[in-house]
Amino acid sequence: MRIAVGLEDPRVFIAHIKQAAEMTLDDGHPGFSECFPEAEVIDEIYRSTYLDVHQKFVGDLPNFNALMA
Repeated sequence: MRIAVGLEDPRVFIAHIKQAAEMTLDDGHPGFSECFPEAEVIDEIYRSTYLDVHQKFVGDLPNFNALMA
């Protein structure tokens, strides 16, 4: 089991899970690891989610006048 906390790129976590599946699960379930999305799909999901989350974060920050009060 592996747990990632903090600012680690989630694609690294996905890569480790896929590699673990290739080394273990594919033996009993041939082709299991091939069910993971293609690299380009994972990259696009990452980009769109990252941008969405950070836009929401920045949108929720107080404006400068509120910080000066």
